[in-house]
Order: sequence, then C-alpha cells, then structure tokens
Amino acid sequence: MIGTKRNALCTAARGEIIAHFDDDDFYAPYYIERMVSLMTDLNVDFVKLFSFFLYHRKSNTLAYLDLERDFPLCFLLHAQEANVPVVAGRRGDLATPWGYGFSYVYSRRVWQEFNFPDQNHGEDQVFADKVVAKYRSAGKQDFARSSLHVLHDTNISWAYPQQIMSAKDHLAQFFPDFHP
Repeated sequence: MIGTKRNALCTAARGEIIAHFDDDDFYAPYYIERMVSLMTDLNVDFVKLFSFFLYHRKSNTLAYLDLERDFPLCFLLHAQEANVPVVAGRRGDLATPWGYGFSYVYSRRVWQEFNFPDQNHGEDQVFADKVVAKYRSAGKQDFARSSLHVLHDTNISWAYPQQIMSAKDHLAQFFPDFHP
C-alpha cells in the first residue's frame, strides 16, 4: 500500500523537514529551497503547490492545473488514455486544494502525529486534511515552474487541468532541464 510505503520512508528520514517527491516527476534545482522558504516566511508546518504543470506523455500535452479555482469546465487527463485531453465537468472528487501529495513539504512533528492511512489512492488527501485542520499550512501557485507532474502509463491519478498548451511549443521553454 502506498500509505504504508510513505510511512516507512518518513520513519527512515532523518531531518526535521520531510519533502515528498514522485520519482517520475521533474523538480527544478530551486524547488526545495523555495518550498522551505515558504514554510519559514509564513511560519507554517505544512506547504504544497496549489497549482502545477502536468506533462501527459501519451498525447504529448502540457497542461496547467489550479487547485484553488474550480472552473465550470476543465480538461480530463488520465495517464493510460492516449487521446488528446477531453473537456470534462468540474474536477472530480477533489474537494480541497490539499490533494496531489507529490509536492508536500512539512515538519517531522506533523507526520509523527498523523501517519498516512494504509491505502493505495487518496492517502495523501486524507493525511493533508487532518494536518490542515490542526497545523498552520499554506500553498502556493507554481508560477516559477518549479515542478512538472508527469502522467505516464503506470500513474493511477486523474488530472483536471484548466489550461492545455502545446508541449511541442512550450515544454522545452518552460522546463529546459526536463527531457521526456
């Protein structure tokens, strides 16, 4: 279970700040510095990206997802679907901007109080909802393009971006160090 694996990794971590990384995503060299600065500047215990870029490999699509804004229409991306993104209704079952755990950064004491539930999907949302109910938390828009969430054949998540861009025209410009 993913939750069990997250807990094992947090147990093995030695620092006072824990940062999540998806091994298949791209993170800019300044990503950690900016996330930890956000924690320090705002004096919070838990931070994450409230918006981020996505790269859908099968359709060679670059997209932008903003979790703070629920537009009446968005696009639907699923890693295993080869089609160009289709227009969909609202962004599914994400009730808060705290899901998508690939960008969580938090103090060790947060995890020590709230472990991840033993489940394979949505464990990040359950964890985050408990944390933000008790601890000081903040999110930020990723206008600096500090991460790229990559959707590929083995992803299980759906994504509901509001903006679609040409990867051919923008991927190398926005993420020059990322090589699909």
